Amino acid sequence: MVVSRWIIQKSILGETVSDTFLDLMLRDMEITEVGPDEPFKPMAKLEEGDHEVGEATEAQKKLFIMAQKLAKMALDTKSELYFAPDEGARAKLAVRFNEFVSKHNVFMDILWVSVKEEFKLWDKPSIGLRKNWIVVWNEPQVPTLRDLLGDAFG
Repeated sequence: MVVSRWIIQKSILGETVSDTFLDLMLRDMEITEVGPDEPFKPMAKLEEGDHEVGEATEAQKKLFIMAQKLAKMALDTKSELYFAPDEGARAKLAVRFNEFVSKHNVFMDILWVSVKEEFKLWDKPSIGLRKNWIVVWNEPQVPTLRDLLGDAFG
């Protein structure tokens, strides 16, 4: 296998087939389609100040699902790490944990770049995905002194 410019080429019966790295990851994680019952979809409701710009593409939905699955795998591995019987097992689990976290971060970065490009949101300070795959942008809320101090002074 040769890796070149994010394309993996493999020879099958003398025929060259090209798959992107993302395609291979999606296939490995068995993400073929996004159904209405997908457990890893965005759950956040629209918030005050959200500006709706459209619906995420199928590719963006798959990236989000993949990133969320990787986050779950990292959390599951962290739990296993906590209960590992010895140092050798902990070392192997730590490597897996770091792999899942790194992949999660990369796929989230790719997702946000894709969303910014698709919806021309490069100048927006904050973007997000909401329930029903709605893409939004908003201005970050600057907390007031009262927000920061809460009820500390009555």
